[in-house]
Amino acid sequence: MMRKTIYIFLCMVFAMELWSQQIPNSSKIVRVHIENGDTMPYVLLPDFNYTELRKNRSKRQQRQWNRLMTNIVKVYPYAKITGELLEYYDQELAKIEDENDRKKYMAEAEEVVKAEFRGEITNMTISQGKVLVKLIDRETGQTSYELIKELRSGFTAFMWNSVALLFGNSLKAEYDPIEDADIEQIVQMIERGEIAVAWRDAATAKARSDLDKKKRRDLRKKNRKEQKDLKKNI
Repeated sequence: MMRKTIYIFLCMVFAMELWSQQIPNSSKIVRVHIENGDTMPYVLLPDFNYTELRKNRSKRQQRQWNRLMTNIVKVYPYAKITGELLEYYDQELAKIEDENDRKKYMAEAEEVVKAEFRGEITNMTISQGKVLVKLIDRETGQTSYELIKELRSGFTAFMWNSVALLFGNSLKAEYDPIEDADIEQIVQMIERGEIAVAWRDAATAKARSDLDKKKRRDLRKKNRKEQKDLKKNI
């Protein structure tokens, strides 16, 4: 037993020595965290989302999965753009205090968002419409109906809900990553680059301009946060 233990130990030492020789000497400046006199490197790792893979699908289940994946690949770019637009307009609306100015801004936002679907919504199937509503809810973090209601009058929100009913679904339907596990898994695979998607630009110049403003704002916010974290850990 002792001889076997020594043999395993020597193999581990040899492997570590060989591995270290294969890596060229390099240096990298990283942030550090000091606690009780000990200095530890502070490194931010990328997010990792775990989704259980469903194996041993039946032929019927595989066909359903393939159809769902096709539908998500079709509508996810629309949901992504819509979610970003609604988030931007929600932030801008919070800055406006005058009621008349708010109504004017909501009307403009409504037209921009509706333009993303003109001519496209009639090309979607019922299944794609249902998935689209779910994905918009996923992107906004709250039900689509509630966010749209914040941006526009109750009547307009009701109109959007009526349009969704044409698909056999409702904008009030919420996205649940547990109940909608298959959708979540496919979306995560898209975001990791494992499934190819034909990304699209916003339909109008106004939407493209607003998304560009949002991108610059988010970048400034990210830089400020990184600088704040850096000062905190120096």
